[in-house]
Amino acid sequence: MREIKFRAWDKLDKKIRDIKSIQLLSGEVELYYKDNHGISYYPKRTKNDIILLEFIGLKDKNGEYIYEGNIVRGSFTDQDNENYDFIDVVDFKDGKFQCENNADFDLWVYILEIIGNKFENPELLKT
Repeated sequence: MREIKFRAWDKLDKKIRDIKSIQLLSGEVELYYKDNHGISYYPKRTKNDIILLEFIGLKDKNGEYIYEGNIVRGSFTDQDNENYDFIDVVDFKDGKFQCENNADFDLWVYILEIIGNKFENPELLKT
């Protein structure tokens, strides 16, 4: 069974937050997040002020939890021993977690490394 965890992109503060708990209150979202000093209160936001990002159930090659919105680097070798590298965004679509632009890449098979996220590091996606 996959562990259920979330992070949040705060559109107002422009920061990713690791979430400890979430309370939904009449159109407002009240979050408590983990910081370097323990658990801190997170100001109330409307549901339009944040984007919740779900943990996909995998860790990268460095042991970091992979969430939706993470930019990952991966590589694979095809049946002809040709090596291919890719950089892509992890997304949830068609009922599963997959790469945003390379849906045929099965995230469960490849060794991935998180190199950023699409909110704070969009320049990593420019080629």
